[in-house]
Amino acid sequence: MLRALKDKAQRLSIKPLILGGLIVCAYASAPLSAQALDARQALAQVRLAQADVKAGDIGRALRRFEWLLFNDTDSVKRSKFYQDALRQLTAERPLSFGMSAAVLPSSNVTRSSSETIFHTEIGDFVIGDSEDDTSGVGLRLQANGAYTHTYALGREVSANLSFSSALYKTESLRNTTQKLTLAHRWREPGAQYTLSTSLDRAIYPDLDTGTSPNSWARGLAFGTTHIRNSGHQVSLKLSLSDRVYSERDYLDGLTTTLSASYSLPTSPRSRLTFLGGLATANLQAEHYSYKGYNLGASYSFSHQNGLSWALGYKASKQDYDDIFTGLSYARADSTKTVTASVSHRDIQIAGKVPRLSCSTLTNTSNVALYDYTSVDCSLTLQFDF
Repeated sequence: MLRALKDKAQRLSIKPLILGGLIVCAYASAPLSAQALDARQALAQVRLAQADVKAGDIGRALRRFEWLLFNDTDSVKRSKFYQDALRQLTAERPLSFGMSAAVLPSSNVTRSSSETIFHTEIGDFVIGDSEDDTSGVGLRLQANGAYTHTYALGREVSANLSFSSALYKTESLRNTTQKLTLAHRWREPGAQYTLSTSLDRAIYPDLDTGTSPNSWARGLAFGTTHIRNSGHQVSLKLSLSDRVYSERDYLDGLTTTLSASYSLPTSPRSRLTFLGGLATANLQAEHYSYKGYNLGASYSFSHQNGLSWALGYKASKQDYDDIFTGLSYARADSTKTVTASVSHRDIQIAGKVPRLSCSTLTNTSNVALYDYTSVDCSLTLQFDF
């Protein structure tokens, strides 16, 4: 693999150097423009990618060359070199696997209402006791495998199969999901386009207390990301999901979401991101169908000492299509979510860096059943091989 990348570098007028037994590349072309990626940054990433290849960490090398393709767009020859490196590395390791585990403590694991009485047109109903302990801890385990084939420079197809299990003390919250995703990706200098189709299934335990929430769904999605010269990034994604329930057919139907984000660096170590989205759900039961939108922003920072953190805020609104059962008006919800996450490269478990994320969620609804607050956290550990 190192020999192949070295030969390609020679053909693209990239001068190969040997430092400490590692093949790295110095650019023999004209200097980069003031707004393009700094040449020293690009060279440093190429050196690190070559070191990753020698160490057998193909996944990390792929991520570095992908980053270079998106951010170093000043030279057609260099862009083709990055694309060829991605093609060769994918051919070297077409199969990849991943596993993750997350501990999920929550102050309101069942999303119990903050209200105790549900006032309706036909009478009042007791929702629950506000003194009840609604907190709990869950565990989510996930495994996935992917096969990727690059059939031309910047063109690849992939198949991804994932399994996930959520374990809780409350039996109704336990579930297992399986998902198969087939995707086609176009990689261009400074841009990426992805078209995917998916099939997923959700399975819950058999309970005698109600109808089964088991379901399956087929999905279609298209997404694109563009990175401009100063590190500004624009992303857009459209997705459709048609879900069918085994017993709750009133929830069958199509959900469509359109999301967009704009991200910009505010310093060499920080980034500010704005996001927004629209969503519609056309379900068999019109009082569960809705139209909604969300707006938000996040800020992330990475310190030289290895500490990384992020803060975010999102507000969303959902208006439902028909009168809610027992009421004379349609349901309307608004949600406010504040998130925070932190990790440190020197804090590791089994050689991996865990990340702690927490959020506070307040859902305000004109239907008392859906008026609730919750504080949720996750401590996640990801393994890729």
